[in-house]
Amino acid sequence: MALYTKQKVTGIDIKIQNLQSYLYTALKTAWGIGNDTAYNAYGRSYMNETKDGIIPEVYYGFPEYKEVLFDDTVSATSFFGVNPLIKKNPDGTCIAQVFLIFMVNMKALEPSITDSYPDEIIHTTVQKLCYEGIYNFTKTGFLTGKKDVFREYTGIRIKDGTKYRDMAPLHCFRINFNVIYSEYDCN
Repeated sequence: MALYTKQKVTGIDIKIQNLQSYLYTALKTAWGIGNDTAYNAYGRSYMNETKDGIIPEVYYGFPEYKEVLFDDTVSATSFFGVNPLIKKNPDGTCIAQVFLIFMVNMKALEPSITDSYPDEIIHTTVQKLCYEGIYNFTKTGFLTGKKDVFREYTGIRIKDGTKYRDMAPLHCFRINFNVIYSEYDCN
């Protein structure tokens, strides 16, 4: 459990990994997470088909990928998704719609708040760190509620109900972005 990054990234993954690494360090400080076992920060997820529908799978260490869902053994989990329709400009720049999903245990992140749910405090903390233009990310929206947060991932709902619930103290939210990058970028 920790910051899961790839050794060799290109294109959109450079921008994603930059923001992923920055947020991991900044949020551990903001949330008072002192070790690497309480926050799982993943990069870009893949929209993979299963018998239940589309699920988010993330890089977990070579050559492993795994489905990412709420993990009640950690305080927070985050990952990125990318809309497959990417606009390419004649100059080699691209514009992608990217989203960042957080699944958190509010009680673990804000244990001193006992008279209400600290969802807005947690949202504000993350959104302040995602300031306009950071690594060429521009915010375009904010969503809460499992149905909207995971709208691309039909496989998180199974015929008997759901694989998990978005109920306090567990909570999920999503920030949508447009990201400008060069398809020729390499690290």
